[in-house]
Amino acid sequence: MRNLVVAFILGSSLAMSFFTGEEALRNGDRAWPLWLIVFPLVSLGGLVALLLEHRKKTKRRCDGDEGQSALR
Repeated sequence: MRNLVVAFILGSSLAMSFFTGEEALRNGDRAWPLWLIVFPLVSLGGLVALLLEHRKKTKRRCDGDEGQSALR
């Protein structure tokens, strides 16, 4: 459940950074690179880390199930 909440938060922050960056670019704000480059990269990095953690966890779970079934 925690991974689902974190993925939702990171996805929402990615979308909001794009929308805010587009508005800043249109209005001529000088902070548009922050919103269109830096914040999306941070969000994507968080999503990648979350997916890697989930992959490790499911791989350990699958490896543990195979080991237990071999003992039976």
